[in-house]
Amino acid sequence: NTAKNAALPSKLYSNPAYQDFAYEGDDDNNVRGWSQAKAIDYVQFTLTLRYLGVENGSGAQALQNKKIYLNDLLIDENGSNSKKNISDAVRVHLDSSNDMYLSNAGQSTTLGGKLDLNGDGKLDTDGKWEDLVGAGTEKAYGNASFEQKTYKLSDVAPTMSNGSYVGDNYLGLTDANGKLQVKVTIWLEGWQKLYNTKAVTVGDDVEGLYVKNDQGEYVQKQAGDVAEDGVTYYELSDMWNEADYVSAIFHVGLEFVVDRIN
Repeated sequence: NTAKNAALPSKLYSNPAYQDFAYEGDDDNNVRGWSQAKAIDYVQFTLTLRYLGVENGSGAQALQNKKIYLNDLLIDENGSNSKKNISDAVRVHLDSSNDMYLSNAGQSTTLGGKLDLNGDGKLDTDGKWEDLVGAGTEKAYGNASFEQKTYKLSDVAPTMSNGSYVGDNYLGLTDANGKLQVKVTIWLEGWQKLYNTKAVTVGDDVEGLYVKNDQGEYVQKQAGDVAEDGVTYYELSDMWNEADYVSAIFHVGLEFVVDRIN
């Protein structure tokens, strides 16, 4: 439940198991929480950026109090990717003097909702003994009041004015050694809705489903539309189709820029 410029939380969660609705468990009431993500579930590393200047032929000198910005961000599928493009679900967090959550679209993602984890075609409930006590009540996994907000590149990239970079969303200032450390964390946000292929029969009602146009954009079908032969249909869902997305390959690229010497 984070703002765009918030620090990374101390806990990162993995995906939920069936009927483990709450992020946090409750041992007293025998309620299981979500498992925390393991180190292999995300990528994290620290960059040390350094700015040295040479003036009038003198030796390289560390430059202090220079703003460092994120100048470019690449989140895209690898050219060898044989799965659907998972880029919309990629999240990047930069932790420095200032913090930023980043995504391609700069969207807000709701971190909770109702799911069908047991695959019975119905939203999961808290019921266990249906034959004895009924089906139970539908419940949301996670917390549907939580939102993860992100910047897109254009929100944070600097602009040029009178030969200098300007912008409020810089990562930090170089220290006396001309250095600034930036911790990078990259993960796939499971609550991001993605397009799954949807099996339909010719003539079925396809209102609310999507098709791709000639430009590769997803276009939603409207009331009265029916399935046509030879057309692939998609649904937008936070339950990702394994055949579509598992083992998808993607790139993340970061380019930084620093104030010029005045």
